Amino acid sequence: LINDEKLLLQTGKGLIWILEYELRDINNELVDSVKLRIGDKLGYNVEYEIFKLINKWFDMNILVVAPHADDEVLGCGGLIRRKSKENDNVYVLIVTMGSPKLYPKERVLNVRNEAVKAHEILGVKNTFFFDFLAPELDITSTAEIASSILKKINELNIEELYIPHRGDVHSDHRVVANACYV
Repeated sequence: LINDEKLLLQTGKGLIWILEYELRDINNELVDSVKLRIGDKLGYNVEYEIFKLINKWFDMNILVVAPHADDEVLGCGGLIRRKSKENDNVYVLIVTMGSPKLYPKERVLNVRNEAVKAHEILGVKNTFFFDFLAPELDITSTAEIASSILKKINELNIEELYIPHRGDVHSDHRVVANACYV
């Protein structure tokens, strides 16, 4: 059933409404089914509009927050790759940099460059680096960390957030997790 405002599809999973402002229970398998069943009957323009609506509603803005460079890849590299392949906008935020007391500036830059290269392979849209010092987050204001993370979340219009486990043994990981809960 089709009219100017909506498309109603009967599927094995039930009825699916596709509206300009609402899209429910649709996935790639169903998209292929829609294309095969009604694409030829309705013509290219309707098929194009269906895919336009699907893209509008399913491209998510995702932020992976990592205390240190490599935590994001170790923690959810597979998820990052899958989400980017699904055309989601995946961003990575690395909260810390190595303390100058422990790491020369060249090493910090090298680690950051390696992280960006890894993110390119995984399909990350953009990588952001904060300059909070590792391993000194436990003496840094959680409010300042939380405020910085929140600002980035709002700036990117984030819809899904992946953070470290707050029960992690590493204190930097716990601090970042707690800052994300604020």
